Amino acid sequence: MAQRIPSTDLPQPPAKGVIRLSLVIITLLALVIITIISLGRYFEVAEVTLPDVIGMNVEDATRTLRQLELNPVTYVENIPSAQVGAVTSQSPRAGETVRRGRSVSVGVNSPPENVTIPSLIGITREQASATLQTVNLEMGEVNFEYNDAPEGTVIAQAPEADTMVLTGSTVTITLSRGPEVPDVTMPELRGLTMDEARKRLKASGFANVTPVATSLSFDRPGVVTDQFPSPNQITPLSTPVTLYYALAADQVIHVPNLKGSDVRRAVMTIQAAGLTVGDISYQNDPAQPQGVLSYRPSTYTVRGAPVELVVNGAAQNITGLLQDNGTNVNGADTGTSFGFEGVDIDSTPPIIEGDNAGDRRTIPFNFDPASLGVSSLRENPYDFRLVVSDAQGERTVIDERIDAGESVSTTVTVYGNALLQTYINDILYQAWNP
Repeated sequence: MAQRIPSTDLPQPPAKGVIRLSLVIITLLALVIITIISLGRYFEVAEVTLPDVIGMNVEDATRTLRQLELNPVTYVENIPSAQVGAVTSQSPRAGETVRRGRSVSVGVNSPPENVTIPSLIGITREQASATLQTVNLEMGEVNFEYNDAPEGTVIAQAPEADTMVLTGSTVTITLSRGPEVPDVTMPELRGLTMDEARKRLKASGFANVTPVATSLSFDRPGVVTDQFPSPNQITPLSTPVTLYYALAADQVIHVPNLKGSDVRRAVMTIQAAGLTVGDISYQNDPAQPQGVLSYRPSTYTVRGAPVELVVNGAAQNITGLLQDNGTNVNGADTGTSFGFEGVDIDSTPPIIEGDNAGDRRTIPFNFDPASLGVSSLRENPYDFRLVVSDAQGERTVIDERIDAGESVSTTVTVYGNALLQTYINDILYQAWNP
């Protein structure tokens, strides 16, 4: 029997795996196309032009807006010349292009209704305004009176609470100014010690008292030599009071003239006067003379206090000249702590005058206990006050409690001839003219 050999010319059926892969690819492509079309329709929001619905009945206006796939939101208005139920305003305005689905505010004229005025007593002005808006009432005139109630709270209203009024009516309120501060007669303080003067001012009700050292005394240190406001003057209790007093002459040293001295001579002069050498800053300016350009304090200061120098020229090694007085060349404290240091005292109370009394300047200010060598301020918190006297008068720029070791930095605007005074724990520390 002959063997049958299959013919190779007959077509072969396709593999099942290829068919499945083709179907998967076709399906994925279809999904991608459908997704792209759907996203395009999602992000493509049709825009419409807002029609003018003012004057329409509210029902017709609502229907017109909804046909454009807009969302009308109505609110009450009271327009006497318009018909009841008519649209009197709209936002956005007619003619603007907006996307379908957005909200359109529509004001509808409605006749006034009777509402009960809520109580506003004891709340703030802002709270009162918000409370009135909830019942469609408006804030009217606002008055102020002194009262024991907290400052800024409502102490009276007109009409009173629970009164029936029409919507849109106004309510007048009266706010508290706080307790009235009476005027008193300024007592005579000259000749009293600083403690006695402070006690008398406190008994009279004055709280803002500033001491200023303006002179020296051999027999009556700490005695008030002048005051502002003057005695017997009728003065509000909120007025700042300035007490000028004298320092003990045996505690105060006149700083010798150091300008133009070389560093070594200046150091010896400072120490011979019973003072110590503070921070020395060097600069090299050919236009300036060599030697000490400036020093601070420059008039009077307390025995043992540091004197800071600004020197034009090369830095010099003066370590061998320094006495063991508790302060090194950089003003760092090495064991001695002064209770009252660096006081620069004017011989008379500050007077602001001159042709440049209106000139305006902004100057930097920095007080750093570490650089000044004041160990007591590095270890304990202290009260710090900066007072400026210039053509604009006297004002307190800083009055704060400072943490131990913390410095104070700011900028100060002065007008014309100015005097800056710093107080540490209510004691004059330094005064200078910038």
